[in-house]
Amino acid sequence: MALYEKYGGEYCLQSVDCEAVEALMEELGGEELLKFVDDEFAAKAQSAYDSLKVKVSLTNVWHVFRAMIPLV
Repeated sequence: MALYEKYGGEYCLQSVDCEAVEALMEELGGEELLKFVDDEFAAKAQSAYDSLKVKVSLTNVWHVFRAMIPLV
């Protein structure tokens, strides 16, 4: 998204009314709507991530993910 011009891409992102999105999410179930794992696993994954003391970026995301696997 950030380097689209460098690779001959085109800016196609659409602006979004954040208040409308928040209202729709609340109507559909709030934060629960965005959960992909249960709370127990989320806590384990967060603990594993925190123990690595790194910041995720586009260049290291897979390294961080692989480092977390044995910790979860």
